[in-house]
Amino acid sequence: FPPESEVGDWRTHCGPVPEFLAAWSAREGVPVLDLTEPLRASVAKGDVPWFPADTHWNATGHRVAAETIAAWEPVRAWAGTKR
Repeated sequence: FPPESEVGDWRTHCGPVPEFLAAWSAREGVPVLDLTEPLRASVAKGDVPWFPADTHWNATGHRVAAETIAAWEPVRAWAGTKR
């Protein structure tokens, strides 16, 4: 999003949640998948995964999330698709 957008500073909207979940995951031994980086990578390639006026995922966002989840090792192990 452009800097002047209300959602331009994504860290403001995430707050401490990503760091909190990463710490909790490490402490409890429970895997957590953070989709922030795959979604940001999509934006960097010019394929914005959100609707223009809000932060809900569009088709691109759902595709990025689905591909990332499907490739995540805990899901692949659970599904029996470990390679």
